[in-house]
Amino acid sequence: MLAREDELRPLVSEPLRPKAVVAAAFACLSGLLLGYDIGITNGALLPLKRHFGMNHSQMEIFVGMLSMCALPGCFLGGKCAEWFGRRGAIGIGAVFFLLGNSLMTFASTYMVLLLGRALAGLAVGMTLVTEPLYTAEVSPARLRGMLSTNVEVSFNVGIVLGFLSSYKLRDLPDATSWRWMFGLCLAAPVLSIAGVCCVLPESPRWLASQGRVSEAEAVLGALLGPAEASRSAELMKAPLRISDQEPEMTWQEMFTTPNTRWLALLGGGIAFFSQATGIESIMFYSNVILEEGGLDRDMMLLATLIMGCFKLAAIMVQGCVVDITGRRPLLVISSLGMATCMIALGISFILAWGVYFKVIPITLFAVLFSLGYGPLVYTMGAELYPTACRAKGLTLTMGTARVMAAIVAMTFLSLSSLLSMGGAFIFFGLWGVVGAAFVLLFVPETTGKSLEEDVIDDL
Repeated sequence: MLAREDELRPLVSEPLRPKAVVAAAFACLSGLLLGYDIGITNGALLPLKRHFGMNHSQMEIFVGMLSMCALPGCFLGGKCAEWFGRRGAIGIGAVFFLLGNSLMTFASTYMVLLLGRALAGLAVGMTLVTEPLYTAEVSPARLRGMLSTNVEVSFNVGIVLGFLSSYKLRDLPDATSWRWMFGLCLAAPVLSIAGVCCVLPESPRWLASQGRVSEAEAVLGALLGPAEASRSAELMKAPLRISDQEPEMTWQEMFTTPNTRWLALLGGGIAFFSQATGIESIMFYSNVILEEGGLDRDMMLLATLIMGCFKLAAIMVQGCVVDITGRRPLLVISSLGMATCMIALGISFILAWGVYFKVIPITLFAVLFSLGYGPLVYTMGAELYPTACRAKGLTLTMGTARVMAAIVAMTFLSLSSLLSMGGAFIFFGLWGVVGAAFVLLFVPETTGKSLEEDVIDDL
């Protein structure tokens, strides 16, 4: 029988090893890039529209290309994580980020811009799989929620930096402002590549799955306290007493085995509802929304920057409480809160209320997303699955999220034309209500469990 939460509680007194924090922090650099890309796209969208003469369809394609190409990136990230290790996959993703952002920075045509966006999208997909996977596998069980939240923290820091760059560069001509916006993030993937080469240890769980048990034990000793390192090593060696290594499950095995099939449904469901509530419409189109709501360019950029700061503060609060409150309560609060904000925003457009009745729901929506679904889709995506299919399960979870993100990003302007802006937001709000019911009825609690436990026992 594998360890239960009460077996891990005595390990709380063990000090947190600095190397675990450094590993988690370095792994999050690509998350910062992803957030910056979203923040800068919001600010660069209107200058890009004017510079390239983009219509609504071209704007939707440009915005949605990131998430659309992130889907194959998720599968590529899962494969790279299995073939080259978690650390190697992070490095490959950083290379794609560097190439994609370089093309966007120096793009001379709309098609070159889309090509750079597509490469950045592949990097995004790889990042969304490899970073939470790596962070979960190198973190102490009692603090995995907090350290895994670093992925979302770095993501939100990137968003704020993107919004800040948009605000600071707002007076530059359209022909150059967006180039500076994209070009400012070229240093981050270089730093990430250097971290992979010089700082990050390989995941001990991946090393053990490859039969490299002694290396895995050495890494555990560097990352965890002595008692937890010893206990985790015993848990990892348990399947190795039966065979030389724990084989990776195939996709067919994952979908045909009753337990893992159900976990795949749960992980995919959490990912679906994380995006179905319309977060991409706010992150990418808030400037368009606020412009229609009556704000001038300076005020809407400032409002977007303030929203990003509140969102970042919320994710820091979430990181402090997630291992205390548990995952499920935060998901329910997030779902119902976002639903309320979207419905209120929709009503404000339908009844033509003042601009503050639009800014406040948008800001609260972003805050509530960061308190729940934002970070927990990564955390639970890594915690739900056993080691034998964790990479594939997380690939499925993040792939589902990216498909939904692409659908929202590539249809929002069309949906708002069809249903009106207010109707589109009410539509998103109803999905938040359904998401809360899904969590309450089906999603198990994973707080405090070792990654070697089977959460299906608690369903």
